[in-house]
This record gives sequence, structure tokens and C-alpha cells, in this order.
Amino acid sequence: MKLQLFTLVALSALAMESCMGERIVVLYPAGSKSHFYAVMPLLEELAERGHNVTVFSPFKGITKTIKDATEILLASIAQKIDAIDIDWFAMQKEGSAQILSMMRIMTDLSVFACEEMVTNPEFRNIIKNRNVDLFIADAFGNEFLYPIIDNIGIPFVVHGSSSPLHMALDAMGAPKEYASVPTMTLDFDNHMNFFQRLVNVVSGEALKFMRDIFIIAKLDVIVQREFPGHPNARVFITHGGMLGTQESIYHGVPLLGLPFGNDQQANVARAVRDGWGLKLDWNEVDDRILDEAIRHLINDPSVKANVTKWSQLMHDEIMPGKEVAAYWIEYVIRHGDTKHLQLASKNMPFYQRHLIDVAFCLGSIASLFLLIVFMLTRTLLQCYRKRTSEKLKTT
Repeated sequence: MKLQLFTLVALSALAMESCMGERIVVLYPAGSKSHFYAVMPLLEELAERGHNVTVFSPFKGITKTIKDATEILLASIAQKIDAIDIDWFAMQKEGSAQILSMMRIMTDLSVFACEEMVTNPEFRNIIKNRNVDLFIADAFGNEFLYPIIDNIGIPFVVHGSSSPLHMALDAMGAPKEYASVPTMTLDFDNHMNFFQRLVNVVSGEALKFMRDIFIIAKLDVIVQREFPGHPNARVFITHGGMLGTQESIYHGVPLLGLPFGNDQQANVARAVRDGWGLKLDWNEVDDRILDEAIRHLINDPSVKANVTKWSQLMHDEIMPGKEVAAYWIEYVIRHGDTKHLQLASKNMPFYQRHLIDVAFCLGSIASLFLLIVFMLTRTLLQCYRKRTSEKLKTT
């Protein structure tokens, strides 16, 4: 009898824990495994907190480290991704034009993923019955999901594994800071000259236009966490993806980047700018250049000082990053959305947001003041000259 009572209590406790967990659906239909690896610690933390995690992805077995997760394999998208053959060496030779090649690939994949998701029976059942408390969606190439989720009134969080694409910010109604935030595919830093800001605006708006035309209108990475963190690691040679860049900083290991495209150019440029990395060009690298670069990163004391500084900044956090992310996920679940946290300026006209009207007003006042001073000075000078002239005549 006691055993039966104990079993009943235990089962009741487990049932209560399951009921208390929120239903979180994670949507990663288009993109690479590296995008999912970036969000994995957060999903593991949410599962440990008792939330029910369901993942839609084209990568079989991707959820094996997430406690009691439900995995829904998007097999047709998996076949589509396997059929994509990207020659990264050829693409990096295209320079800034490579974004057009990537956009063609991502547009095709996003349109295909859109068609597969809206016809997927499990996804349609979740949408129809609203068997979900929160969606988490990948920010890259999945903008077609936003209006679908927003239409049913379920809060959602967008996760980006790299620097933000301006077209993704635009889709979420977030401000696009072209003056200080470079487009992901550019190797500019946040202090851009006039020409760079011009290129940034044109490229960002061009990407948004292509998204609107080709996606909205149609409604392989090795896990590298152990490498930079090895106690004998002196230099981390990488293509410059966001995860590898973060691991390099975290473990205080200088970075030697050989980027191909996408956000890799900007990530490596940031390491070079901050003094803890070097960039090599695939078309020019040879044994001598590679050897000199490695020796510089190992032996230059300024490189070690810089990477140590950035590593300390990354470690100095009020609480672990996955706990911060989990807090905000649960915050959105509790309150439904975060519209009350958005800046009112996002809906302002351009001239108001950038205080052009205020600058014009203050400039007009200053100009009027200077005009009055000028007129007054000229009048006084004329009076002075007139009196001087009259005195000369009388004498």
C-alpha cells in the first residue's frame, strides 16, 4: 500500500511538472547546422527548466542533447539541402558580388522551405489548434514564418546566429541602424566613412527588396567547441563563422581567419580591428605568408593582451548567457510580447528619428541670430563711418 501511494505521489509530481512546462516550438526549416548549434544551449536550458520543446528541422538527431525534446524531421528540405553544392573557394573570389550568389541559393531554399512548412501536417495542426505557447525561429531566410505566427497571435522570438541582417530587422519592425551597423556580408566596422555608409544603405535595401520580391511574394559545420578551448591551443585557424569567432574570444586564443563569404568577412574584420586576429586571402596565401601570420599571432604581445582583454569582457557577465536567454524566453511567454519594450522612434518618420527638423529649427535660429548680429554690426559701422566723415568735413 505504501509503495502504491509513493508511486502515485511520484507520478503526480511528474505530471504537475509536465503541466507547468510551456510548449515551445522551434522552427529551423532553412539554414545550416551551425545556426542550430548556436541556439542549442538555450534549448537545453529551457528543457532542463521543464518546458516542452518541439523542434522542426531538416537535421536528423539534432535534438539528442535536449531533454525529452520532440523532433520533427523535415525530410524533403533535408534532401534539398544535401543537393546544394556550394564551391566556397569559387564564391570568395566573387568579392562583394558573392551576396548575389548566396541570395539566389537562399531564396530558392527559403521558397521551398515555405512551401514545405505550410503543408506540413504537424505544423498545420499546431497552427490550427494553437498547441504552442511560444515559437523560436531562425532569423536567416525564414522571414516567411513571421506573418504566419503573428497572424495567430502567438508570441515568438527570433534567434540570429550571426550579425543581424537588415532585412530580418525590417521584418520584425526593428530599427535599421545603417549609420553604425554594417550589413552582415560586408567587412566594415561600426565607424564607416561616407562611401561605406552609402554602400551599406544600398546593399541593405537591395537585400530587403530581393526578399520582398522572391520570398514574401511567394509566401556543415564541425562542432568546434573543444578546439579553441584546448589548453595547448595557441592560434585558431578558421573560416570566421560566428560560433568559431565567439569560441576564440571566449578561450582567449588569437584568430587567423580565411573567410569565404556571408558574415565571415565581417567577423574576421572585427577581430583584425580589435587587434586579436589576422585575415588572409585564399588567393594569396602560401607557406611563407601562413607561417608569418601564425608567428605574429603567437609572439606579438599586443595580440595576446587584446585577446585576453576581450576574453575577460566576455567572461564578466552577471549570469550565464543561456540563463539570460531563458529568462527572456519565459518573459515573453508570461507577458505575451515585448512591444512595450520597443522604442517609440521605430514608427517615427526619418526626419523626426534623426532630429532633422530639430537641427533645421536650431540652424534657422542660429542663422537668424547671426543675420541680426551681422545687420546690427553693419548698421553700427555705417553710423560710425558717417559720423567720422561728417567730423572730417567740419574740420
